[in-house]
Amino acid sequence: MSDILNSLENKIKLKEWINEIKEGIKTKLLFKLSRDGETIAKFHELCDNIKDNLIIIKAENNTIFGGYCTWIWANDGSDIKVNRFF
Repeated sequence: MSDILNSLENKIKLKEWINEIKEGIKTKLLFKLSRDGETIAKFHELCDNIKDNLIIIKAENNTIFGGYCTWIWANDGSDIKVNRFF
């Protein structure tokens, strides 16, 4: 998990929220801007065609926000592919 969520309390709360959406979900850090670079091409290389995405962003002012969706990222010029709806 990313170091954006640097407190154990925040990590536990996030896992609780994720389990409410989908029980037994496993997390894996796919893309990290500071590790993987600042290009959209690299993001799509690492994240395309993977379902059930959790995005966590830490802004320059240290505000943390994000979201969870079932969309599958695609960079093939088509519309966003939808895996399923809740």
